[in-house]
Amino acid sequence: MHEEFKRDAELYKNKNFYSIEYLKENIDDFSLWAILHTQTLTPDFCVEYLLVPDNKYAKDEDDEDIYINNILYWQRHITKEELLNCAHKEVFAKTSPKANREKSRTQRSFCENFTKS
Repeated sequence: MHEEFKRDAELYKNKNFYSIEYLKENIDDFSLWAILHTQTLTPDFCVEYLLVPDNKYAKDEDDEDIYINNILYWQRHITKEELLNCAHKEVFAKTSPKANREKSRTQRSFCENFTKS
């Protein structure tokens, strides 16, 4: 599994304790797997921080290997449909037409892979 990162022990001691805002503000202090295993997450958070291609938040190779099925297993309150809806919403978050086209390609790829699982 993953190597423990900076403050992961805090997450394991305080399961389902931290707010989404706190996790976003401190994302660099925790491994993504530790967050996934220990905190109650939202579909939006999962799409934005765990399922992004070329994940800039990943601390190691293990963090890069978080897939939809992992989220559905560890976050049982989240459905596949909710994740897919969040991915579609993300396409329109930017205002620049060029950024929307680039984001749309990425999200389309995400959605195609998503529906295969």
